[in-house]
Amino acid sequence: MATNFTLKDVRFALCFVYDPSEKSGKYSCRVLIDKSNKEDLETLANALSECMKDKKTLATFGGKIPAKYDNVVRDGDEEFPDDPVYKGKIFFNASNKNKPQIIDKHGIRLESDDEFWSGCYGAFNGSYYGYDKMGNKGFAISLDNILKLREGERLTGGMSARQAFSSMLEDDSNPFAGRF
Repeated sequence: MATNFTLKDVRFALCFVYDPSEKSGKYSCRVLIDKSNKEDLETLANALSECMKDKKTLATFGGKIPAKYDNVVRDGDEEFPDDPVYKGKIFFNASNKNKPQIIDKHGIRLESDDEFWSGCYGAFNGSYYGYDKMGNKGFAISLDNILKLREGERLTGGMSARQAFSSMLEDDSNPFAGRF
């Protein structure tokens, strides 16, 4: 059984959330959590702990958690010591065959990579689950839902059209501006 959880303050990277990755055929993203974010790290640890107690998970492993298993959660300082994006971060990859729902803080669905991209900040919803495939045993995390809370610098390089032309955009908040 999968153990559902929500992280409230993360950054997203390597996002394949509108189209699946050609390599895996799945929707996926990397989730980065600041090591100082004790609340989300505790939520993540508790979700794994609950998953390990679940009857379906135990059945996946033949009745007991293996002494040695793969865990999807990794330390950014150890994996990428020279990359400032990963400095002080814990991270994991999450994926799903089903397309995740992505919404903004008003509950409006975001439908394109002009609205959500690698580098944005927000909340993550997914599920921990156990797997035993061809002798490889471990725990993985599904990608279920994303809440975009704020934009961040694109980790893929470049910038959005909104950023590029920000000084040239019109403010439509006052329909009478400049008319009288």
